[in-house]
Amino acid sequence: MTDTIIRTAQTAEPQRTASVAAAPTRRNGMAPWPVTWSDARRIGAVALAIFLATVAVGFLITQFVAGTAVGAADRSVNFWLAELRSPTWNRLTDWGSAFSDTITIVILLAVLVPLLAWVTKRWHASVLLAGAVAFETLVFVTASLVVGRERPPVDQLDMSPPTASFPSGHTGAAVAFYIGLVVLVFWWTRHRGARALAVATFGLVPVVVAISRLYRGMHYPSDVIFGAAIGLASVALFASMLRGDRNRERIRPGDGEADTDRPIDSDWQVDSDRALESVR
Repeated sequence: MTDTIIRTAQTAEPQRTASVAAAPTRRNGMAPWPVTWSDARRIGAVALAIFLATVAVGFLITQFVAGTAVGAADRSVNFWLAELRSPTWNRLTDWGSAFSDTITIVILLAVLVPLLAWVTKRWHASVLLAGAVAFETLVFVTASLVVGRERPPVDQLDMSPPTASFPSGHTGAAVAFYIGLVVLVFWWTRHRGARALAVATFGLVPVVVAISRLYRGMHYPSDVIFGAAIGLASVALFASMLRGDRNRERIRPGDGEADTDRPIDSDWQVDSDRALESVR
């Protein structure tokens, strides 16, 4: 009798068992914490490697490249932008730089981290944003203190923070946070319009921040380039770590193709895809 019941159940729902993975055990409605001790050790190892690489590049730039034609070209961008200054651009770049001010990022994280965890009932989105920003900040602060590069030889329009010029912390934090938001949108929906909008809005913010920091005389071009690289590495590290979490659920969307590119945090994400598809 037991064998008959099992065979009947398997025959009744063959596609469901093939398309939906076992849901993770939840406590108080939340999925398990996705970061393991192995992940923590990996984060520490990568942080050390990026820190050492950043310090090496920083010393290379300050000790050897600064006196070459490449160093002169690096400085010439700051001189050129200083000549273009005007009250309008001064005000606009002040706003552009504010997108990645410490207070801005802290407030956004303070709001989004608990909100995303509450809405999705999973920690993945919150860990991605908070982890990427924290990782970038750790590498940036320690590397800038060791390298100690002076600010560009133009008038700075902002008060200089205690950290040095290389790498750009504003640019790195902007990449870590706003590109992290783009990654979340790509995780949550396959709708091309939604993804394009995320890239055109969130993805544009780090560019605005980088140009603003250059215009305001706070960084050399090489500073913002390597700051952006640290931010990208931070997002890539946490996105790859969370994407591989064994507690991710997989569903089969209505088009019949399995979507394994994103973690499904809750049913509302599936409904959002369907709603977006209906307005195409």
